[in-house]
Amino acid sequence: MAPKKGGGRTVSSKTPTPAAGYRVLPFNGPAGSSGRAQNAASHQTDPCTPDNSDTEGASTAVPPVVLSPVKRRQRKKDDSVKALSDIDAWSHSDDEIIDASFAGLKSPAYAHFDITLERLTEDNGEPKELVFIFTCKTDPAGHSAHRRPRKKTSSGTGNLVAGMNACLKRQGLDLVVVSASTIPYSPENHRTLIALRCAANMRPYNSVQDPLYAAEVEMLRPGTKLPDPTTVSRDVQLLYQEISKCVCQYFKNLGNAIHLAVDGWTAPITASFLAAHAALLMVDKYEIFTWDSDIYYIAIVMCPDRKLQWFKNRNYDREALKTIKDMVVSHFEKYYYSAPDVSLLPPHSQQKKKGRFIRKFDEPETSGSFSKDHIQTYLKEPLVSPAVISDAGGYLKYWHAAVNNRPSLAKMGTDFCSTPASSVDAERAFSVGRRQVNFMQHNMSPNSFRSKVALGSWQHAPFFPKITEVSKIIAAQLAGETFEGLSDSDSD
Repeated sequence: MAPKKGGGRTVSSKTPTPAAGYRVLPFNGPAGSSGRAQNAASHQTDPCTPDNSDTEGASTAVPPVVLSPVKRRQRKKDDSVKALSDIDAWSHSDDEIIDASFAGLKSPAYAHFDITLERLTEDNGEPKELVFIFTCKTDPAGHSAHRRPRKKTSSGTGNLVAGMNACLKRQGLDLVVVSASTIPYSPENHRTLIALRCAANMRPYNSVQDPLYAAEVEMLRPGTKLPDPTTVSRDVQLLYQEISKCVCQYFKNLGNAIHLAVDGWTAPITASFLAAHAALLMVDKYEIFTWDSDIYYIAIVMCPDRKLQWFKNRNYDREALKTIKDMVVSHFEKYYYSAPDVSLLPPHSQQKKKGRFIRKFDEPETSGSFSKDHIQTYLKEPLVSPAVISDAGGYLKYWHAAVNNRPSLAKMGTDFCSTPASSVDAERAFSVGRRQVNFMQHNMSPNSFRSKVALGSWQHAPFFPKITEVSKIIAAQLAGETFEGLSDSDSD
């Protein structure tokens, strides 16, 4: 058939022949779909035009569909530790090699063993092979350790499963799938849990002698030996001594001030209540109690629109004003003062001579020697307008904006003006104290009481280490070794 012109283009009525390397598939539509489906396919792919109007409604042959071959995706190179040879992986730590080799493996047999790595070397000391050692968690003395080369990790767990089943059968235990959060049994882990249970739940030390508790432990793990109450008391004090070092280090690493509220639910965030505002409202009623703490006076002085003038307006005598000023200056120089920056020092100017007896109490002898970031300069400056404080968004935002120009003053102002106040009676802080000692018990030592209360309050804190790490303290004590301390990565 001769080609016809249509829409300005010359098209052929014949279907083009597929190129080499392509395959042709017929269109097989579903039953009853020869109407629109085939017409749509013909409209999209059929390059021919009907001969005349008489053939438009006639059934036409379905054109073939040309498909290109499926290209295989190139595999990505595996650069993980697991893909490395033993020699290449030698430089990585044991934990990295173990984690990479057993990541994603879900066999319950792995949970039955403690997995360690052994590095075999040649006679000349060169690396030879990496071998995994599988040590039984429940009965390491009666269950021989399994050995498997690192490159044969994917060969199956048949030997491990057989050894696990034989071990459990020998102990009269059933297979329990252990999750990642489950604490494996060991004498030190057990004693750690007992000590924390007594401290956190306010249980007496002699609760371990409860016959029902002993029966429960025997039912869950036959043959388990419970510690003596005296041992539990010593464990609590030992854990308190070692974990307190971790607590101190945690607070030392914090850059901001630590605000201690009597009860957290009245001050959920540090900026909820201002100690300065609380002092302004309640100073008349509780003024006699404010001298017990420096914070009330320092917080008011660190309000730029009040400073020492607030106390002068309330008829504080000269001796009280000098005491407050010395208190503020001493606290600043002890905790916030750093070497003065020469660029912040004001230009030296001729000071007007004054007699030493007529010098005001709040005027330093050499005011020009203090930098702009010193508390003496701050006290000498005029009061800031309350409107300026309001426009800044409050005391906290005012001091936050001054960090670049006066970092030391801004740090002190932020610390004291963000101190939360609490309306809870102070006695509530000790309301759990009487629950720590049984009414029939009268001989708990102060050290034991302090250790028990502190350890119980730390259990859910962010700095508290994992149970398995805490148990290392008791494990070292059982072995007669000196505990080296907990690392920063041990906390949850």
